[in-house]
Amino acid sequence: MAYFRSTYTFSITGTTRTFHHRWFMGGRIYECDACSNSCDMRAAYSQHWQPVAACAHGTSNSNRTLCSAEQREQLQTIATRHVDTFMLCNEQGNAAHPKEFLIDAGVNAVPQLLRLLFHGAARLRLRLSFYTRPYNGADLLFNSSELVIQHHLDIAECVDMLFLMLLEKIEAYMYARCPAHAEEYCVKRIRLHVQRETYTEGEKTSMVNAVLPLQYGVKYAASVPAQVISDKTIAAATLYCFRTCARTHEIYAVPYQLGKCRSGAENDRQPWDTVGRDAQFIMLQNIDGQLQQLFEITNLQRFLRTDTGVCVHTCTQCHQNFTHRTKLLIHKSLDCGRGFEVLRLASNYSEIYKNCLPMRCDNYKWPLFGIIEE
Repeated sequence: MAYFRSTYTFSITGTTRTFHHRWFMGGRIYECDACSNSCDMRAAYSQHWQPVAACAHGTSNSNRTLCSAEQREQLQTIATRHVDTFMLCNEQGNAAHPKEFLIDAGVNAVPQLLRLLFHGAARLRLRLSFYTRPYNGADLLFNSSELVIQHHLDIAECVDMLFLMLLEKIEAYMYARCPAHAEEYCVKRIRLHVQRETYTEGEKTSMVNAVLPLQYGVKYAASVPAQVISDKTIAAATLYCFRTCARTHEIYAVPYQLGKCRSGAENDRQPWDTVGRDAQFIMLQNIDGQLQQLFEITNLQRFLRTDTGVCVHTCTQCHQNFTHRTKLLIHKSLDCGRGFEVLRLASNYSEIYKNCLPMRCDNYKWPLFGIIEE
């Protein structure tokens, strides 16, 4: 996943307030056409993000539901039949573009499936397997180790890192076995083993295990409040919520509520100079947009600052370099790929599943099935 440096502004024309998102890449400034929206200038800033759940899905269409009735029915079947294995197939893939399947699976199909599975779940435990057909020889099966995804906004980055590490293993194996045709391989199927962990009764009542998305957790600029927050404090505080750009898939924090001005001018300060100088919180929400937890922002500048990717972060175990700490964290949680494995399948190897649940998500180009075990 690429990283972008973003800014946003609000402009007022007549009685309308408009949100503008801009992002920087390669020294150029781009006006984002996916995040712009407008509301009455007197409305609360939260009106820009209604329903807030749309932000979690990375769409600017505020009327779009995150989980349709058909998908809810599929989730119910997945839960009652204990489906934890899914197969994305490329059996009819275009031989002229062997990487098209991988690109679309990593960007669209796999993240969409995981977002669907995150409904009603506290975290996901994910393993990926690539059924790979080399230039000449028997099919190979490349398996990843388990990765725990604790926040739904981390899905895209975790999938991106898993795909990257699996492809590095495949290419290293191909160059070692058949260097002349190392890049001539095709991934025919992707198997996902996903365990959905639901909240315990204690977590439902306290939510003490809610976590920030990785991109914000690594900044160490917010923490769970030490005591219960009163309604009066919340009403006077500045609140932020997360938004995902539908173009860059970048996560950034936007104002949801501006703190109230203190009464009177203290020390000759103007009222606007006191806005938001009290408590500041970031709202953690589940994938349905429901409030889970308020984290107190302890260092606002550090929290809102975009990671520029200038620094190099080195893994102390394998000495691989990363320009972003989140990539390093995911890499380390996968133990540098040491738990990955490759299996050579017999020439007559086949898998037959009698009971399959056809899955439906947006813009699927490839058949996807849930495997129902007897």
